[in-house]
Amino acid sequence: MTPTVVQPASAGPVAGTAETFSPDVFAKLQELEERSAQHEKSLRPDNTTDSYAAAWRQWELWVSGVSCS
Repeated sequence: MTPTVVQPASAGPVAGTAETFSPDVFAKLQELEERSAQHEKSLRPDNTTDSYAAAWRQWELWVSGVSCS
């Protein structure tokens, strides 16, 4: 028996356009996306995000100096 793999929904804009949904539904979906993004941002303190960003910059600098050939 082959296991079923369920892919997570992709984060991002509403799948569809203003023509796909009625104007009130589309407006509500946009509001929910914005609230979701704000909630996600609030899950980590700013200093944690800043620290991760600094570490990522160091990683990119190191990788740019490594030759894989």
